Amino acid sequence: MTEYEEIFISQVLQRPEILNETIILPGMLEDWKCKQVFTTVKKMQAKSPADLMAISKESGIAIHEIAGMEAIAGSPANWRYYENKIVDLWKRKVLKLSLIDKIKDMEHKNANEVIAEIDELLTSLSVSTGNREIINVGDKIMDYLGAVEERRKNEGMLGLRTGITGFDDATCGLRPTLLYVIGARPSQGKSALALNMVSNIAKQGIPVGYLSIESSITELIDRLFAIRGRIDARKIQTGMFSGADFHRVMETGAMFKTEKILVWDKPNAYLEDCISTARQMVRGYGVKVLFVDYAQIIRVRGAQEKRAAVEEVSQSMKELARELNVPVVLLAQLKRDADNRRPELSDFQWSSQFEQDADVAALIHHKYDKEKRYKIERSYLLLEKVRDGKRCIVNIVFQPEFLRMIDDEEHGVTDDL
Repeated sequence: MTEYEEIFISQVLQRPEILNETIILPGMLEDWKCKQVFTTVKKMQAKSPADLMAISKESGIAIHEIAGMEAIAGSPANWRYYENKIVDLWKRKVLKLSLIDKIKDMEHKNANEVIAEIDELLTSLSVSTGNREIINVGDKIMDYLGAVEERRKNEGMLGLRTGITGFDDATCGLRPTLLYVIGARPSQGKSALALNMVSNIAKQGIPVGYLSIESSITELIDRLFAIRGRIDARKIQTGMFSGADFHRVMETGAMFKTEKILVWDKPNAYLEDCISTARQMVRGYGVKVLFVDYAQIIRVRGAQEKRAAVEEVSQSMKELARELNVPVVLLAQLKRDADNRRPELSDFQWSSQFEQDADVAALIHHKYDKEKRYKIERSYLLLEKVRDGKRCIVNIVFQPEFLRMIDDEEHGVTDDL
């Protein structure tokens, strides 16, 4: 049992949010150090993300031992396997000890009484480990009715408005606990779309978090200024703009100065660092929506192949949205096969996991001028998956020089291209 406990604790140290879902209790663990670390991480997690040094100080276990425990397991993706092993062994131990006691009592009790007690024991074991957050619907009715009234007041807009009207109407906005995946080929505008949404949300006075694994903070600010100020992105990058452009730069800076856009730019970032930073943004800075740019370049410790790493990123972002109760917008790259044709859900690079995990999946698609190869004629957001909604196509206008994506008021939302 100790071997399973050590691997499970290693997975918990790598991904502490496991403790929000596991049915394991401290008393089910035999190893003293595993039990101590489990209890410490659970206690500290409620306050703020804990690093190994803090866990060591709180638990009384040496830092090198904590680090050694963390290094035991590779990927924490299969943590439920070890959870099941621990629970199964714990049940066997409890049953064995209890049945020995029951057999000893048989001299003083009749057989039916002993059978009833054994049945009660089995039931209690099943209830204690088999039910995850069972909720009586009746207890939630008043909260639900309040939420329905709030929806009525907001005219069906359940989440944050992104400023892309067709997208907002089709999805009811960016809603807490949901995962939104935006897919595109390189240089097709997935970061531009995300930053347009960031700018529009921040303008409403709502704190936004942006985890950038691809671009630096300077690049992101350049793009945000181009989007908000409607200034040629190339001019901002080179500084070759007119007096009128410079005036717009100053005005745009004054607007951003009063808003809250939190950026974490870290190339080659590991998944656990992304998750830890996301928690800090939401719990420490009040961020209401998270953008992650982009899935396939996030590194995952212990992943033996790219597919496994990308699947874990997708699943983790889904869990993160639920844990933090905010919408998470995850950008993802499409396969090279999607060039020069309408992309599909199966075109996500390295993994089809996004299809399963996404509550909303939007793919960017451009139609180009046949004679002028790089001139975009029409642009679309293909909403290929909308949980609790209808698949549709949102017509948009992409202004590459400003990196702006705005509503195509002429064509709106359609069922096909």
